[in-house]
Amino acid sequence: MPNLQLQHLLKKIGNNLYTIRHLKREKMVYVAKSIGVSHSVISKIENGRYPFLSLSILLKLANHYNMSITEILQIKEDSILEQLSLQ
Repeated sequence: MPNLQLQHLLKKIGNNLYTIRHLKREKMVYVAKSIGVSHSVISKIENGRYPFLSLSILLKLANHYNMSITEILQIKEDSILEQLSLQ
């Protein structure tokens, strides 16, 4: 069961990051280059298929998007949309 919970969390984080990237109109390649990973890593993260997601990578993504990790970890996508519209 813990494995399923981790997969669910990775999927939610990935969905949030995908939404953020699209709202900011950034290409996957640009984000990847900015944080020092390949675009395939960004793709896997956004699809919830990157089991090696570390706090370090998440922090780099948060800094790139000028958001806190807490904001990225929020499960409700409506909250993310609201926060981004205020920026």
